Amino acid sequence: MRLGGTLVLCTASVEVGVPEWRKGSGEGWVTAEYAMLPRATSERTPRERQGAGGRTQEIQRLIGRSARAALAGFDFGEHTIRLDCDVLQADGGTRTAAVTGAAVALADGCAWLARTANVKNPFGQLVAAVSVGILEGEPRLDLAYAEDRVAGVDANIVVAEPDRLVEVQGTAEHGTFSRGDLDRVLDLALREIREILQAAGAGVELQSLGEGRVHWSEEEERLERFDSFEANARAKAEHFARLTGLPVVADDSGLEVLSLGGAPGVRSKRFAPDHLTLTGTTLDAANNAELLRRLLGADEKRRRACYVCVALLVRGPSAAPTTTRRTSRPPSTTSSRRPATRPIPLPSR
Repeated sequence: MRLGGTLVLCTASVEVGVPEWRKGSGEGWVTAEYAMLPRATSERTPRERQGAGGRTQEIQRLIGRSARAALAGFDFGEHTIRLDCDVLQADGGTRTAAVTGAAVALADGCAWLARTANVKNPFGQLVAAVSVGILEGEPRLDLAYAEDRVAGVDANIVVAEPDRLVEVQGTAEHGTFSRGDLDRVLDLALREIREILQAAGAGVELQSLGEGRVHWSEEEERLERFDSFEANARAKAEHFARLTGLPVVADDSGLEVLSLGGAPGVRSKRFAPDHLTLTGTTLDAANNAELLRRLLGADEKRRRACYVCVALLVRGPSAAPTTTRRTSRPPSTTSSRRPATRPIPLPSR
């Protein structure tokens, strides 16, 4: 994790077992360790040979608290996810860089644990942190070491997506500061963290289920049992998110015909009376035939249809899904005089 001149190496290690006080609970734990290499600073800093000092312990606890705020829960069995944050180069803001980097490492560790231990991915939402201060009367973001030494206010802000505060640490280094100063510092920090969290979704590599080595199963057919496109899309997204331990985009779609009260709608794939015994193009043809049969004799003005698709993104077990709905409305559908020559195709998925 790099922030300006600060560079922190963050890793996640999954271990079997939990601290003594947590044994027998069936729940996991997340903890963090922080260290700074002697030549991470401009002048060599001696190693902490007698154990972690006060500052190091304080930072470790901050990283641990922030990481646990990223979890949806601890129901991933008695495993410990240990986060190691080693500062390779320090130029101010090492703890906030460590918090953000540790959250990314935690997401990776949780996905690995879900795949290998057959547990639900415990990762809930991303967490990010920034340092901010007041220098010469103005709020400044991510102060370098030279700026941090002379700043009037020094604060560290940790936020979970989309904009929930996890921790606010702020001190007046010289004198005091006002409520208005605090508001300005928080506003600047929140604005920057929103950009960090939004950027975390950029550069995503999309894979099909086949590329992700997820094979079709009969259980998939049973997922589409709800009365709305949104509910069906969510059921599929959450199902495959549990299987892969990764964010998933799923959709549900169908045709809605005005004269049929919105049918076939979510039953577009299962509209034919004998749909349970048919597959592939044979099922498509039967669905089309059933639709045209029901349209015979319908009023010409009401023989209009729209195609509806709802796509939904699930990032994690506790994160709110992101949903989009699009509707295509053609000018007309099949003519009642020649129903057999212009069939309305229904989607096979």
